[in-house]
Amino acid sequence: LAIHSSTGRLWAIMIQLQESISNNNNSNPLNIYNGPTVYSNNDNNDNNDNMITEQEDNQEDLDDDNNQDEQQLSDHPNNNNNNNNNNNNNNNNNNKIRKKNNIPIEEQQLTEALNKVPKSGEVWCEGARIYLRKKQFNLARKYLNFAIQFTPQYGDSFIEYLRLELLELGPYTDTSVIERKCINADPNYGGLWLYCKKHPLDSTHQVIRTAKKLLLGENNDPSSNLLVNQTFININSLSDEERLKAIFN
Repeated sequence: LAIHSSTGRLWAIMIQLQESISNNNNSNPLNIYNGPTVYSNNDNNDNNDNMITEQEDNQEDLDDDNNQDEQQLSDHPNNNNNNNNNNNNNNNNNNKIRKKNNIPIEEQQLTEALNKVPKSGEVWCEGARIYLRKKQFNLARKYLNFAIQFTPQYGDSFIEYLRLELLELGPYTDTSVIERKCINADPNYGGLWLYCKKHPLDSTHQVIRTAKKLLLGENNDPSSNLLVNQTFININSLSDEERLKAIFN
């Protein structure tokens, strides 16, 4: 992004990563993935010693700060209230990592991406995915309309539009209008789009029909089927044969 900040695809991937991390309570949103790191035993020992030393220094600093705070608050009439507030602040430290001003980290990333590439249909599609998961259908529809307007060749926007129609109007609703829009646009790329294209010679109509079938699944629940972060999870750890099977089902 530092080199190609105007590439919408990169911003879209970043939004997907941030959302995936935000949904995982055990992950740190500030450290997406640094790759495997190999340490020798000596390196491990040195790193552990450094970590312990830093923790001891930090603890001493915290103790000094706490002692100063206790002296300043000793004569204050609202001592108990202040202590309760301090405890609440400490409990919210982890939430401050994920959120800023109560805005989820993925929405912050979306805002930044739209400022950088306001005409990227892929970024607008990622915004629609965020609001679809929150059941904010009006916002999702607005984002998808922008996505199709700016990048009609991006097939995932039409698949997400199908999801929107099925979620909002029910699994048996008529989706012929959005299917015709998709056929007229004739999209040719997108992670979910290529996943739904079972054969290189499949027509646009066949792909969008396959997408609808996969969205409904066996449980008729489009909110839990054909999700981009689940479809390609751990795909890099698979063999070539398993990867091809995952991509082309």
